[in-house]
Amino acid sequence: MKKIALILMLITTIPTYATTMCVINDTVAVVLDPSIDSTKSGYDSTIGTWWMAHPYGTIRGIAASINRQANSFEVISRLTDTDNEGNAKIITGGEKYGKQCWCRMTHPAQSNWIYNHVAVAYNKECLSGCAAMLNNPYFQAGLRRGIFGSIEN
Repeated sequence: MKKIALILMLITTIPTYATTMCVINDTVAVVLDPSIDSTKSGYDSTIGTWWMAHPYGTIRGIAASINRQANSFEVISRLTDTDNEGNAKIITGGEKYGKQCWCRMTHPAQSNWIYNHVAVAYNKECLSGCAAMLNNPYFQAGLRRGIFGSIEN
């Protein structure tokens, strides 16, 4: 009987304690599910960001149009490249000297870089291509899996 009472007490108090701890520490849990379709997407070229609106909130990111080519939807944590003058570069976002498109989520968390071969194949401008292809039902699954699955700590 004591075991049953203890189990019932734990079942009812642990979720309450966990909820209290999250609220106390201003923690918000967001489920980034690549199978949940976005409602719309877009980009802002003045600040160099793309966005996707979802039922659970807006995801934002950056893009880089560089020379480094990769395999379809390849994910790289530290993206480097050689610019048109032969200088080695660490890519931070906003670069526009090449034709290969890379996308990265910056909000609500930071992901690794993902190669957007679809934007390249369709000759899309990289910033708009990240937003458009992440919102396209034919191409979004691979891109979203790469972005959502590569979130850094």
